[in-house]
Amino acid sequence: VQYSSFYWCVLFLKSSNHQLCILITMPSHIIESSEVFFSEELRSNDNPTMAPHISHILDSIIRQKSAGKIELRQENKTFMDTLHEFLECKAKMDAKCDEMDNDIIRPLANSNLQEFGDMEDFEANNHKYNTCTKYQQQSIAGTKVKGLRELYDAARKVRPVFATKMQEVVRDFCQSVGAATAAEDGGNVVLDIADLKDAGRAMEKAKENYESRLPGPSVSWLYDVVRGSIIFSSSSHLLQFVETITDSESFVIVKSKNRFQQPAFTGYRDWCLQIQIDTGLGFHHICELQLHCQAIKDLSAELGLYAYYEYFRCYFGDAGRNDDLEDRLEELKMIARGKKYRISMLDSFMSETTDMSRLKRLSHLFHCRLSEYEIAAKLECHILSGSKVCDVADTCESLGEILMKQGQYDEAKLMHENALQIRAETVGVKHKLVASSYSHLGLVLERCGQNYTAISMYNKALHTRSEALGDKHALVASSYNQLGLVWENLGRFEDAKAMYQKALEIRLDTLGDQDVSVATSHSNVAAVLEQQGKYDEGLLSHKHALQIRREMFGDRHRSVAYSLNKIGGILKELEKYEEATSMQQQALEIQLEIFGDKSPSVGTSYNNLGAILIRQGQYEEAKVMHEKALQIRLETLGDKHISVANSYSTMGVILVKQRQYEEGRIMHDRALRIRRETLGEKHLSVASSYHCLGVVLEKKGEYKAAEKMHKRALEIRSEILGEDHSTVSTSSRRLKLVLEKQEDDDENRSSESSGTASMIRSTVAASYNCFRSVLKKPKQLPKETSAIRRSAE
Repeated sequence: VQYSSFYWCVLFLKSSNHQLCILITMPSHIIESSEVFFSEELRSNDNPTMAPHISHILDSIIRQKSAGKIELRQENKTFMDTLHEFLECKAKMDAKCDEMDNDIIRPLANSNLQEFGDMEDFEANNHKYNTCTKYQQQSIAGTKVKGLRELYDAARKVRPVFATKMQEVVRDFCQSVGAATAAEDGGNVVLDIADLKDAGRAMEKAKENYESRLPGPSVSWLYDVVRGSIIFSSSSHLLQFVETITDSESFVIVKSKNRFQQPAFTGYRDWCLQIQIDTGLGFHHICELQLHCQAIKDLSAELGLYAYYEYFRCYFGDAGRNDDLEDRLEELKMIARGKKYRISMLDSFMSETTDMSRLKRLSHLFHCRLSEYEIAAKLECHILSGSKVCDVADTCESLGEILMKQGQYDEAKLMHENALQIRAETVGVKHKLVASSYSHLGLVLERCGQNYTAISMYNKALHTRSEALGDKHALVASSYNQLGLVWENLGRFEDAKAMYQKALEIRLDTLGDQDVSVATSHSNVAAVLEQQGKYDEGLLSHKHALQIRREMFGDRHRSVAYSLNKIGGILKELEKYEEATSMQQQALEIQLEIFGDKSPSVGTSYNNLGAILIRQGQYEEAKVMHEKALQIRLETLGDKHISVANSYSTMGVILVKQRQYEEGRIMHDRALRIRRETLGEKHLSVASSYHCLGVVLEKKGEYKAAEKMHKRALEIRSEILGEDHSTVSTSSRRLKLVLEKQEDDDENRSSESSGTASMIRSTVAASYNCFRSVLKKPKQLPKETSAIRRSAE
């Protein structure tokens, strides 16, 4: 298939047991000057997409079966159960609303006041957001907010002002409709000004909905930090109130959504207004006001709809049109038909729909929410087969991410290379999408242990993003962060720290000092300081990160548990074991509360508690902790996951400490097998397994086998880290020690052999003399003859 200045074709190689598909790309001038034959169907410019042929390759790569069942993972049982419950409640909500349609809903649904407001008109006409900066939130100083802290500082000042203004509006409204009228309708108008939106949820929403919106930052587009609601027992009053506030000169309606006409995905109906108010404090602020109908709100509370809204929000949050919502509900109903997802059902759905966005959304659900990579990969293959040329790169990138998570690094690399080549041809080499491809390629190469090649890709991403987006963009900080991670893996801690600090500077400058990304940068800097043995400085950075996370998310959040884990690790290195144990136990309590007792995060906390016990020499107690961690990881991650390998490795260390060398060797063998399979031969973790096996074999006195292990560890570490690295020096010293022990052992064996030969010679000589004496005096046998015979034998 001809695409741009390249031809793409597929070579199929088949034998009785194997099928291999290879994608070939060549510049057009080479193909056209050769005598290679292309059929008219493939060469036709009427069908410029390469996608159908790539899909064959991808099906081969991921080795999908065309029939049978794909079973959802055990941990997705909660999702399935919740999905069934949600659909039942949604059906009840719709049925009840149909019953009250004439009296309550129809007047509101048929209102001429539909979606309106300055931002609504603006988005409907596809304007760029840089023409609408007047609706970005302002700081107390009257300038655009830089980060979450500035937004919340302003919001705290605004909330009482908003409450006062709303109280006045409601009072005036009630007077205008008259108390008698309100009484006749049984009407009641109740105003509630809520607490400020949870900072953690606000940050999540900003990242989910507005991260790509320019100009940034994303938090400047959040309108619901200050929010209130009014509950009307009369639908006519609700409609009158909307007309009143719309006509008011005291407010600017930025956005209005009539969800009586287009209900939320849960079936809930209300009217949502986003209103800009002049605070009288030198800056403006946009607040959210929700208008509820009492009967519907009571029904929602009875059915518990809000809990389902929270649970499924990530799947429905960006749904716009009503038919889009219906499509998504149909997709969920298809998933909910059973806890075993039939391939035939998936194939039928794929063949029936021509809307690739629906398949893309379903793929995202299976990939990002459920971690069902096999199903997600099959969907992406089908999407690719129906994509336009301009969409092929995006689909290749998505599939590359899925393949990488499945450990299929070569195939993932191929997908990202395809995406990179297409994007370079279509949007130019200096586009942010090209930078994204470089970044994804770097990540795959890093996973393969090709760290220096990964650095090259990350540098290209960095330079492209700097040119396209400017030096202070969040994605530029992300590139610095990626470079820091690779340098850290290579043991180049000063280089890593320099990259992490650049990322931190950008984030502080653009986001302020109370942002989740800033906390991440503090944690990264702390990790490097810990590696350098600068524990006090590292502890300070981790405490900065913990403070930010607590302010944003509260005390019982998973990111707070992460910080507590890290602080516990540094306290362990400082030999403050009691404090370290306290930190790890606090982290474990939070994780058990959030995830339950079958979560990889819980396994990590058990692992960390075990590490403290190892340091204290309490090997039996440590083994109990690590056995718990291993069991959880096997159940939740499977027996081929790298975390399982890490648990096996730690168990091996404990067993060796307890002088159970053979059992320790078995554990390290298992760790090595998983690491080689998932990470490839040339990886530092693989080298670590070789090193540990070398130590075990050394302890067992098997010096030849130990020499082989230490040599392999030294080769891998030297290739990845360079000859001057401290870990390489450790391997070199260990190998030298083993060779010395082996030489001593050979000398001892030689000495023992010489001693045995000398004894035999002397015994033979004594026997000879003895028998001579017997021959001379046959009747006088010496008493020692029997003993001499036995010695000679």
